[in-house]
Amino acid sequence: MAPLSVIVEPADGDMLLYLESLRNMATLEPAGLLPAQGTLIEHRLMRERKVVDALEARGKASRPRHLVANAYADTPKALWPLALQSIEAHLFKLEREGRVWKEDDRWAPVPVGTWSRRGHCRSR
Repeated sequence: MAPLSVIVEPADGDMLLYLESLRNMATLEPAGLLPAQGTLIEHRLMRERKVVDALEARGKASRPRHLVANAYADTPKALWPLALQSIEAHLFKLEREGRVWKEDDRWAPVPVGTWSRRGHCRSR
């Protein structure tokens, strides 16, 4: 069976709450959770790191669609429309954490060591 992944759609879901719920489930020490690619939490955080890396690599505020090729280079192009939804969910989570900011339809990382609009100092 091929690996499965959960897509958190920004219109219907919340990546921050999704990760919190996974952490809460992990405290119950279940034998396993499906669908999964590796462990759910580690996979989501790995993908989040790739989204941040793709955003930083662009060096300017960018639309989510410009991040797909870098953040999902290991994913078949046929799945990139779904990947775009996941990128957007990660960006909304990162914004709530003060790690990125959004202006119009473009996103940019909050530089390390600076204060975000939400009053957080970003560290790596």
